[in-house]
Amino acid sequence: MCQSVDPLFKSVPEACEKDKRFYAYLALIDAIRIGNQREWETAHKLTERLCRRQQRLETRLVESVGFPCATVPPARG
Repeated sequence: MCQSVDPLFKSVPEACEKDKRFYAYLALIDAIRIGNQREWETAHKLTERLCRRQQRLETRLVESVGFPCATVPPARG
């Protein structure tokens, strides 16, 4: 017996067809949403690992390119 899950947004199924990595991430989120304790723990650990990996990639990008910033002058009143 299969379990169905409503998409987080109506556009999710179409987006998943276009991006397999996005599909994999959302499959992890669905496991967290509906899984039993063992599935939840496994998906949660993998999601944390993927987030840390992404943070390391972003840190390296900032180190090599620089952090974007903008200066906004105070409003004149």
